[in-house]
Amino acid sequence: MSAQERRIILGAIMIAAGLLGLAFALSTSVGWNNSYYGMMGGNMPMMGQWYQGPLNNVNGTVTKVESMEIELNTSSTNVDVHGPYWFWQEIGLKEGDAITASGVYTAMMDQGAEWHQEFMPFQLTLNGKTYGDASVRIPVWMQEITFSRGQ
Repeated sequence: MSAQERRIILGAIMIAAGLLGLAFALSTSVGWNNSYYGMMGGNMPMMGQWYQGPLNNVNGTVTKVESMEIELNTSSTNVDVHGPYWFWQEIGLKEGDAITASGVYTAMMDQGAEWHQEFMPFQLTLNGKTYGDASVRIPVWMQEITFSRGQ
């Protein structure tokens, strides 16, 4: 084997090792446990993570509607229910409405704020109409829901 052939083989091995290293680095930098980052349906960057534990149910009266959450006054405490403003508009939710939701609690961080706990709804009932399906364990606004816009 000539020196030229040895250099070609060594170069190919080094390129392959580099590509494997790059693949490993990329695979370890991606969140694989239902993390989500970036824009969540609005202009407020959010970071969070929800853990697929048992479903929780909350019900109460809406006391505040904000850009990425609503505040729900339950019989025992106030609960922040996560969701984009456009979703609350689409379903016609407003302050004073009573809702029931199934989902999980998660740690969330708004831009420039501290970590806090919010409720991530997978299913939500408002005015007798149910949106989403808790069994699929996907946030209600990310599920395929047909809205009655213009009807």
